[in-house]
Amino acid sequence: MQIKRFEAKSMAEAFKNIKQEFGPDAVILSAKTIHKEKGFFDKGKSSMVEVLAANDSYIIQQEKGMGYNKMIRQYSDHNDTHQEEEPVLKSELNHNSKKPSLLRSFRISKSRENLEEPNDLDELKEYKRLLLANGLRNEIASEIIDRTHRLNSAKDMDQRKGIKKYLPEILFDMGVRHSTDKRDLNKQNIVALIGLTGVGKTTTLAKLAAIQILEMNRSVGVISLDNFRVGSNALLKVFANIIGFPFECISNPKEIKAALKSFGDKDVILVDTPGIGLNDFQHKHQIKELIEKIRPDETHLLMHANVKQSDAIEIKQNFDFFNFNRILFTKIDETSTYGTMINQLLDTGKPISYITMGQNVPEDISAINLTELANLVINQKDNHGSYGSEKSNIKSVKPYSMFQRAELN
Repeated sequence: MQIKRFEAKSMAEAFKNIKQEFGPDAVILSAKTIHKEKGFFDKGKSSMVEVLAANDSYIIQQEKGMGYNKMIRQYSDHNDTHQEEEPVLKSELNHNSKKPSLLRSFRISKSRENLEEPNDLDELKEYKRLLLANGLRNEIASEIIDRTHRLNSAKDMDQRKGIKKYLPEILFDMGVRHSTDKRDLNKQNIVALIGLTGVGKTTTLAKLAAIQILEMNRSVGVISLDNFRVGSNALLKVFANIIGFPFECISNPKEIKAALKSFGDKDVILVDTPGIGLNDFQHKHQIKELIEKIRPDETHLLMHANVKQSDAIEIKQNFDFFNFNRILFTKIDETSTYGTMINQLLDTGKPISYITMGQNVPEDISAINLTELANLVINQKDNHGSYGSEKSNIKSVKPYSMFQRAELN
């Protein structure tokens, strides 16, 4: 355990001295501006900063039971010189009863108030602004920046290079996943698509069917549960004629067994569903009953890439009902804030399977891994045009087969 008082001409100089002596896990206990009498030949007083700091072992003791006020009383022996507490830190210290641990605000290596040089801090702030501008929620952006700083400090890496290098790893550690399933090509795969009205389910289904038929040389059958609207299957019929796949419309559970039997020789069965409104409870239960009878291997929830956070919360709450196990983001070309996808992946805990970015069949659909997802966020410029070394290009994300692709890093 070691506690020491540091005096310096500036806070930056004090932080530098603390880091040199205690390392990156130092903890700031208090900071004050002090005024000392100058030498004999220099009249007046000089202003300096005085920082009380501790090493990490001290904090471990504190967390085992030593009260905050007791620590301050025990170790804050005030000088006789006139002292003024820094306003910001004074405010923090006066509210210590609300802080169970000093680590929350003052741990240098694990907070946004760290001991790095000003240029490093400025660069991290710029990248946080980038993440916020790209739609990430504040707490997620802050967590990414904190983790980036810790990795950079451990490996003495430039901040700009660090966030580009480590963001995929950080996203993975935070719980973001992409679908890497290697489907057994010797068994039939059943895949259902669900989502709100207008999210692009039918067009997405056509893209997936085309990939299987034209690129994978696999046979496909399509089941449509969309019998609630007049002319609801007109678009699907057009795709069926062009691509060349059979489809059957189902309106009740009794028809499911016959449809599955008729597609018994198909490699893949894709299930199209009607759009469901957030308050459409009757249709939601009817569709849930049909999907449960079909028993799909995968159920993909389709969401607009630019979905508002408030809407996303309602969508998740409503579609949890269907036990979906993948998220497929549509209409990537209609937004420039790709970070919202990360919000939803973390909120749902489900892996991302595909993104779509246009109406072309089958070109405008791509599997996406965490490296590609990170690049979309980091390389995207905001309104200031000041971020990233290059404009992100969603077309650079190459398509992969839904059922046969290697593990993506």
